[in-house]
Amino acid sequence: MSDPERPPLDPRVYEQIESALYKIDLNFWKQLSRMQVEPQFGLLPSPPKHPLQLQGVLHTYAGVLFKTEADQYPTSGERLDYWLCRLLDRITDRVMLTVEKVETAGLLKLGWSLKHHGLSRDEMRKTVSEYLQGVIPNYLNNHIVLSPINPTQARGLKALGSCAVDRLPSTVDSPSAARKMEAYIKAKGIGLTEFANIAQITDRTLRSFRKTGKIRRSLLGQIAKAMGTTKENLLSE
Repeated sequence: MSDPERPPLDPRVYEQIESALYKIDLNFWKQLSRMQVEPQFGLLPSPPKHPLQLQGVLHTYAGVLFKTEADQYPTSGERLDYWLCRLLDRITDRVMLTVEKVETAGLLKLGWSLKHHGLSRDEMRKTVSEYLQGVIPNYLNNHIVLSPINPTQARGLKALGSCAVDRLPSTVDSPSAARKMEAYIKAKGIGLTEFANIAQITDRTLRSFRKTGKIRRSLLGQIAKAMGTTKENLLSE
């Protein structure tokens, strides 16, 4: 099934991309886990905080994910900037999903957590998104191919790389889409946790979507894909 937020590559290429991204997830899962700190409850001196080191791990993680997929995209300039902006959203969500899973696993292990370093979830998301915002212009400058280039195209290049231009709202508010998801889960006879695993989204996110009808646009795409449909169909009344 084609995805308007990604270039039309051979489906086998996307399978290869997913395999590569999965290996990257495993590597950085370990790195983030090693940064978790066990609560001391005043029994021992508090370990030093390393917020900049944590930011560095998140930046490197996001950058490797981004480059791994972006390197497979066509190098024509027609829609590359749009696809990279959509990729930015998906990579940010993917990194934060890993953070949530690492934190859940850490809490089951006597309360180990990244919170010790002083960065909230929102701050982690912001630093990943801002880092990728800076990556995109450089990526476009190094990879875009325009031949032959004319003055109009040259001026257009200056506008590329800004994901703030003509972006759709990052959050979707659609109670009807939430009801469609719930009806699908019920019809398939599966639990919310099982569907969350299929869609690669946390249980908490799906529960919030089911309750409020609000969800990040990129995550709605993952839900639609797991249901075998499109975001457009989910959002249609």
